[in-house]
Amino acid sequence: HTFALKYKPLNLGQDTGAFLLKVTQNGQVVDYVVTLRGRGDTEGLNTDTFRQDSKPKADILLVVDDSCSMSDEQAALGTNFSAFINYATSAGVDFHIAVIGTELNNTRQGRFIGAPNNAQPATTECPGYNGPKILTPQTPNVSQQFRAAVCVGLNGGSEGVACKAIQALTAPLITDPAANAGFLRPDAILAIVGVTDAEENCPAAATVYENQLRNIKGAQAANLMSYNIIGPFLAPAPTGCSYDVSSPDVSKHLYLVNAFNGVKEEICTPNWATALENLGKTAFGFRTNFFLTAEPDLTGGKTITVKIDHGDGMGAQTLDPVDSRGAPVWNYDSVSNAVIFQPLFVPAPGDVMTVTYHVACL
Repeated sequence: HTFALKYKPLNLGQDTGAFLLKVTQNGQVVDYVVTLRGRGDTEGLNTDTFRQDSKPKADILLVVDDSCSMSDEQAALGTNFSAFINYATSAGVDFHIAVIGTELNNTRQGRFIGAPNNAQPATTECPGYNGPKILTPQTPNVSQQFRAAVCVGLNGGSEGVACKAIQALTAPLITDPAANAGFLRPDAILAIVGVTDAEENCPAAATVYENQLRNIKGAQAANLMSYNIIGPFLAPAPTGCSYDVSSPDVSKHLYLVNAFNGVKEEICTPNWATALENLGKTAFGFRTNFFLTAEPDLTGGKTITVKIDHGDGMGAQTLDPVDSRGAPVWNYDSVSNAVIFQPLFVPAPGDVMTVTYHVACL
């Protein structure tokens, strides 16, 4: 059962109180006390204060295209990984990173690449990988290990991201100590990162995969998951680069990126370092949704004011909903009653954010 309480202040300033709820349990009357807080003022202004996590926890699954058209892109991903990992280490992120391929018909069946049971043999294109299947900040030479792990080979031909990620992150593999157990942590952000020059070849509708993906963290933990794609979004491909097919259908990629508030980057980017750094701002677990303590009143021209204090001595700076180029920075979502940042503009580690607004009369 649910119930709501209305608070009508009788004076100015902070008020505290309590609501006594008497419940009969097993024939006994039990008292439950719910504490109440409120404030009376003449303007109805409310300011919520948030601090961005200083040391987030993130589980990151990379699903890397292993088809024959991916040689240059795999090399670029490995070479520029320092931009990705440097962002995580400088922010003190507690990360797990694992890698699988996209081939729908291979024998790996969603098992993380790595020793002892799924080592990657050396090929003409790849040095081979027999390091740990889950990379962490404590992994020795983590950048070099990652560079070898993401070189997944070029033997695939039928690429799938969503269904392969689901296979890797659900039973029986995710609970099998000989396979993928130990990767998922209940209090960590889960980021799925697909790297492919192809359209999504997983056969079901995108909505089917959305529901299966939501079940991994649970329907009540939607803010603990992102779905991200470095993919073929400029069709036709720019000069000097190529896609798996000339005009890939990226509708499934885009649907899942949008459904999970993720990031899309172009696989034919000339600047992989920037793309990976942008991706890291979402993948490494920084909060994008900040839930307000009261419902704003936006009638009569009233607005929400968002300020960020980076702790650099410059004081709090007001953030407009769009930047100087017209790109969206944040928006207010009335359904969830939250200020939601676009992934590339999330507050940095330790930033203090205040949101000031007029409170709606209920």
